[in-house]
Amino acid sequence: MENGKKILLADDDVLIAGIYNEALKANGFFVELAFDGEQAIQKLEAMRSEGDTPVLVLLDIMMPKKNGLEVLQYIKRNAALKNIPIIMLTNLAENAEVEKALEAGAVMYLVKVQHTPREVALKVREVADAYNKNRGDIPKVETDGRDASAA
Repeated sequence: MENGKKILLADDDVLIAGIYNEALKANGFFVELAFDGEQAIQKLEAMRSEGDTPVLVLLDIMMPKKNGLEVLQYIKRNAALKNIPIIMLTNLAENAEVEKALEAGAVMYLVKVQHTPREVALKVREVADAYNKNRGDIPKVETDGRDASAA
């Protein structure tokens, strides 16, 4: 892909996905959209088989067919995908959900109502840049304290 970085955004809310898609595109990303967990896995596998693995995945938790945590676990168990950094982007702010996602391998957990789409795009840029510098290693990115404090 030229002049941008491909990411996968999985969110079952078409309107919300569209808003984040625009913010991410404005920050130089090419966004592949998935609207349920199974579609996210299918798109990831298709991208991987075409040699176009995304530099980052944004996952909502509450999605049909497979939820975001199930998709996260699938990615982390797959040798060809496990080093892709995952950011959880959801409205679930319970500490238990945050802990589950981070323990399963997410590098960041963002609660949608606590971050504007522009802020999310900047955090995606930060993680994607760290990933590019350390290709093959998951970047160490600290979450800000307010992400988990809304519960």
